[in-house]
Order: sequence, then C-alpha cells, then structure tokens
Amino acid sequence: MENYIFSMEKVLDYREDIEKLKREEFAKINLEISQLEIEIAKINIELKEINEKIFKIQNANELFQMQLYREALEEKLEIQKLLLSEKRKALEDKRVELTKAQADKKIMEKLKEKDYSQFMYKKNLKEQKELDEFSVMKFKHAKN
Repeated sequence: MENYIFSMEKVLDYREDIEKLKREEFAKINLEISQLEIEIAKINIELKEINEKIFKIQNANELFQMQLYREALEEKLEIQKLLLSEKRKALEDKRVELTKAQADKKIMEKLKEKDYSQFMYKKNLKEQKELDEFSVMKFKHAKN
C-alpha cells in the first residue's frame, strides 16, 4: 500500500479479535445444542423401547424396576430439555453479540477504506503537482 499506515490499525485488529472470539463462542454453543439434541433423541428412543417392553413383563419386581428406570429417564429428559432451552437462549444472545462485533469490525474496515482512498487521492495530487512543476521547469529550460 505504498507507505500507507492506517492510524487506527490496532483498533481494527482488536475488533477482528473480538469478532473471532464471538464467532468461536457462537460455534461452541451451537455444538453444545447439537449434542443435547442427540442426547434427547437417544433418551426418547430408549423411552419408546421401555414402553414397549413394559407390556411384555410378567414379573412384578421386574416391572417395578422398569417403571423406576422409565421415571428416571423421563426426569433426565426434562432436565435435558431445560438445558436445551437455556442453550438456545444463550445462542441467541451470542448471535446478537456476534452481529454487533461484525458490525463494529465493518465500521473500522470502511473507515480504513475511506482513509486509504484519501491517502491515494493526496498522493496522486502530490505526484500530479510534481509532474506539473517538472513540466514547467522543462518548459522554462527549453525556452532559455
């Protein structure tokens, strides 16, 4: 960029770091949500299997044990659903934070673009002035 230095480069770097961090946090929560959804699906499958087995059980003690196990699974399912709900809320919060970080970075990038355009305009103006002076000097020298 021909000796161009953006005076707020450190601010831009900082905002890029913040955006990267927010993106990673967002991805982490998204992964946690996927894992919870898988866990919930597994519990639902297991509950379905238990409900089918209960009708075939003849032994009262075995039936009692299966009933306790089903209740424990149902409780676990409710806990996982609550966790999932909390994670989805956290994901939405992280989405807002990520969007803000992206907007903040974009502002700095636009500022840098404008600053660079101004730098190039001034540089071109200076070069044109030097060429004009050179032409004038050449013209005067040729006249003499």
